[in-house]
Amino acid sequence: MKLATEYLRVTSAAFLAMGFSQVYLTLLKTTGHIKRYTVISVSTGILGIGISAVLVFGKLGAPCLGIIGAAIGVSFSRIIELIITLIDCYRTKVFSLTIRILVDKHKMMRIKFI
Repeated sequence: MKLATEYLRVTSAAFLAMGFSQVYLTLLKTTGHIKRYTVISVSTGILGIGISAVLVFGKLGAPCLGIIGAAIGVSFSRIIELIITLIDCYRTKVFSLTIRILVDKHKMMRIKFI
């Protein structure tokens, strides 16, 4: 239980980043932009595996961190995934996402959910 607690403590911030990036990646996938979705998902997955392996086992001169190394690798790859998705979103303009759209209170939403 102690190991799980340590792992979650390190990765908890990355879950927020993952939430935003996964929404964008799901939008890409469901609207037919499969290649872009696959490239981003696979590359950040491989990055996470690589960083985790280096930090868990102490390869390439890095300290051997065990489960904390795995958590750091996952967190780092999820943050990189968020950065890539934000750059992709603003560079390609596939979706017109703005901060205003994300935080705007729509009348219909208030009627349905409040």
